[in-house]
Amino acid sequence: MLAIDYFLYRSMIRNLIMQYLHAKKMLRSSVHVKGQITGFESKEDHDNHTQFVSVVEFEYGNGDRHLVVSDDYFYTKPEVGSFVDVYYEMNNPSNFVIDFGSLLLFKFFLATLPIVIGVILNIAVVYYGMFAVSE
Repeated sequence: MLAIDYFLYRSMIRNLIMQYLHAKKMLRSSVHVKGQITGFESKEDHDNHTQFVSVVEFEYGNGDRHLVVSDDYFYTKPEVGSFVDVYYEMNNPSNFVIDFGSLLLFKFFLATLPIVIGVILNIAVVYYGMFAVSE
């Protein structure tokens, strides 16, 4: 069971926690602007469902415009022309985060879900090991 816990931590949980902490840092300490969804790209997932990613244009503080592609895929087409929150580092505008409305809550949920599942599985294994009736 420890090997499975270690694998879960190394493969998923650590990465999800880092994504959450990065998004949290960006939302608190970066420049906030409104960006406009100018288009989208699509791809098929492993179950042949179409996923969409937004193409967003936003303006730096100096007036330059920047076109970026979001990292987050969704199963619904983004509404072209709608506005989203964009956070970018003043010294490194290529480091950005696009917030579609509930980014921190979503990233927190993704980071905690595998932890909760892992704890439940560990409790179940320990409970079964302690109270299983041998025949």
